[in-house]
Amino acid sequence: LELAKGLVQNNYQVITGAGNGIMEAANRGAGREKSFGLNIKLPFEQSANSYIENDPHLIEFKYFFTRKLMFIKESSATVLLPGGFGTLDEGFENLTLFQTGKCMPRPIVLLDHEGDNYWDHWMNFIRSAVIEKGYAIENDLSFIYRARSSQEAIDRITNYYKVFHSLRYIGDLTVLRLTKPLPLDLIKTLNTEFQDIVVKGSLQSTPPHKQELQNNEYPELPRLSLYFNKSAYGRLNQLIEAINQA
Repeated sequence: LELAKGLVQNNYQVITGAGNGIMEAANRGAGREKSFGLNIKLPFEQSANSYIENDPHLIEFKYFFTRKLMFIKESSATVLLPGGFGTLDEGFENLTLFQTGKCMPRPIVLLDHEGDNYWDHWMNFIRSAVIEKGYAIENDLSFIYRARSSQEAIDRITNYYKVFHSLRYIGDLTVLRLTKPLPLDLIKTLNTEFQDIVVKGSLQSTPPHKQELQNNEYPELPRLSLYFNKSAYGRLNQLIEAINQA
């Protein structure tokens, strides 16, 4: 409830799975006009909660895979709260797509409250059974942000887009659109720190690319462009975090 209210106050809308419990609280907190529900048709368990039921913002899906696609395609951030197999499935879907560059960069927040160790157990498993055994690398943990309060989750999302605005791939070029120009000394520092993910040239402040201009894609925003290796997405996420310190 508190999380959804806070996100709406920061000009975000909220998408939930439309069910009861935590999902119902989020739809209630955001209000009907600022929330959407993506319900899954099941022979048991799932039905739309009263705060989104019979609303045009309620969309029903037969298949989980199309529902998950809409969750990611139509959102800018993901907040996961303790749950069952479905929660973990959607969480791993987010991480897999980010790790392989199949979705745009986004904050992925693991939220529970003080005294709850649900995500601590999960993180211990990821470190011991996945990272330490080489199935993923340490930098991939940068995809995940651990929050202990709704405000901490809200701050993570808003700070992620403080300077970073959006990303566009144009051939081999990766263009980061920004909310403000970066100082030259910061660009110099970023070139030193992130040269390992640049396959040629350097990070440079650039005007909008001609393809962006043709499509009228945020022509007013400054850019930082690089020839990214398109494999080290954990490092790309760290670059975004460093840009947001400007």
